[in-house]
Amino acid sequence: MEHVVERGDTVVRIAQRYGTFSSNVVTATGELPNPYRLKYGQTLYVRPIGDTKPTTHTFVPGETVARIAAQHGIPSRELLAANPGVDFNSLIDGQTLLLPVDAGMARYCRGNILSDVR
Repeated sequence: MEHVVERGDTVVRIAQRYGTFSSNVVTATGELPNPYRLKYGQTLYVRPIGDTKPTTHTFVPGETVARIAAQHGIPSRELLAANPGVDFNSLIDGQTLLLPVDAGMARYCRGNILSDVR
């Protein structure tokens, strides 16, 4: 289902409007949108509950914690917390990382209202 971003929208509010999880609000490429970069008129897609959502990320050389977290719409600290014992300075190509998608999105977006649209 398509949703066009309006003033005041947040990922959490969009998900609530459609009765789904914030992790089920995705871009056209199936990625989670960066909640701080929603744009007025941007088209997002809302998947119903039960659709699969990403729960892991496969590391590619050159990626950083910040880039991975932003790509999946979660704070870096939550990505780190979801992967205790992982040395993020020594990741190898193809290494799988866990993503705290639902909890992270809800906390990350709460209160961040789209007020000045770009």
